[in-house]
Amino acid sequence: MFISNLFRGPLRAPEGEPTGAGTPAVDPPVAPTVEPTAPVGSITLTSEQLRDRLDRSRTAFLRANGFASEDELKALRQRDVDRVATEEAARKATMTREQQLQEELAQANARSVASEERAARAHFDRHVAGVCATLGVKNLDYATFLVEQAAQAIPDGQELDVQAWLQSRLESHPATRAALGIDAPVTSVIDPVTTVPVGAPPPTAPRPGNGPAPVDAFGMDAAAWQAKREALGIS
Repeated sequence: MFISNLFRGPLRAPEGEPTGAGTPAVDPPVAPTVEPTAPVGSITLTSEQLRDRLDRSRTAFLRANGFASEDELKALRQRDVDRVATEEAARKATMTREQQLQEELAQANARSVASEERAARAHFDRHVAGVCATLGVKNLDYATFLVEQAAQAIPDGQELDVQAWLQSRLESHPATRAALGIDAPVTSVIDPVTTVPVGAPPPTAPRPGNGPAPVDAFGMDAAAWQAKREALGIS
């Protein structure tokens, strides 16, 4: 595991419509204005409503899985726990004292290894956080991911100098500086595509009053649109 290839270096602390004829017009009633009390789309529930909704959800889950009540589910779980304990006791009863001691020793060793790995991981996370605080790194999760990859890549028995490696990475990869929150994100500007031939002068913006007459959404200029209106009898 990469935990064995951790690091070296000092540990630093992180920082209305019209009416009919003869009927007088009546203005429609105006609805009172109600100020919203919660953002649009949100649901406000009282404690009793929330408790009722949770109870109904729990009941629906139990029925969907074949249980009449929550007590029945608890009883089933307890029976399963008791069954496992009985089977384990029966298994150990068939073992010799020496076999039992060997099994207990193996279990104790496994717990010790797991405890050491958790302690090493906690020490590793604290050290990376301290280095990031020193270098001004804001994205701690991504920095930890990069350091883990670097630690996995080195041979067993060697150590990774976290601060030296991360400092070198920041100096040689500008994109990493942005990803780690040190610099602002780099934005690229794409040049617009033009159809001007190579060597031709760039196009100039038309002056007011020059060029073709503007056209509307139907592809007709003002004169053609007026002629169309007159043909249709539209004034």
